[in-house]
Amino acid sequence: MLLILTLLAASRHKKSATGQMSPVGLIGTVDKDLEPHGSVLIQGELWRASSSEDMRLAAGSRIEVIGTRDHLLLVKRHTQ
Repeated sequence: MLLILTLLAASRHKKSATGQMSPVGLIGTVDKDLEPHGSVLIQGELWRASSSEDMRLAAGSRIEVIGTRDHLLLVKRHTQ
């Protein structure tokens, strides 16, 4: 039982295998204000992110992923 609970807990922190190697170019929504760090929602997954322009992006703003740094997405405001 303990093994099952441990595996279940570990699986909640693993990103899904979407087949896409890089999130660059994906569009998402700011979940927690980026000031310049916060979180974004992309394809149903929550990611840590930072505004590439070192500016505040409010929750609900549309963003585009333009790069990565370690386990952090670099994003900019989506203009379309």
